Amino acid sequence: MKLILKGTEVPGEERQFASNPFSHWQEKKDIKKEYAAAKPDGFSVLENFRKENLDVPVLILSARDGIKDKVKGLDLGADDYLTNPFHFAELEARVRSLLRRKTVIENTVLSSGSLCFDTASRIATAAGHPVFLTTKENALLEYLLLHKGRVIKFEEVIEHVWDSNADTFSNSVRVHMSSLRRKFCYLLN
Repeated sequence: MKLILKGTEVPGEERQFASNPFSHWQEKKDIKKEYAAAKPDGFSVLENFRKENLDVPVLILSARDGIKDKVKGLDLGADDYLTNPFHFAELEARVRSLLRRKTVIENTVLSSGSLCFDTASRIATAAGHPVFLTTKENALLEYLLLHKGRVIKFEEVIEHVWDSNADTFSNSVRVHMSSLRRKFCYLLN
């Protein structure tokens, strides 16, 4: 089955489609054989896929719509998770979003001056001292460090750090920014 996404063609590049997601990694033939023999579920495939350090964006399309399944898929290395039923326009938008993203960062520690954030362990430090952050503060700090050196619009923060149900008129972003400043200024001054 071929899936052609409107508007995602790149001039001069040939699209390749495969029913087996591993068929175009010729150097990974041993992985293909292992998966074909074991017939694992999608989570096992993803886990082994990421163990092989294959830096390819992964979007899970699944009928499993429970929060535990979504969290498990994302924690195992999926870049996005979409549940059935879904609108094809949303799938297209999510694929375009994945294609815009830069490759996986080899070094999991993001820093700016004496401020560091380890994206793997989710631990922030300031001047070598641990800073205890909420989940939302972690996500906000990571986004800011990934885009340091440029101005980030309020709408961009809402789109990438908050979920789609976020109230854009809420003071939530300002409150979390203020909290981050307070925590880091205390340790850095």
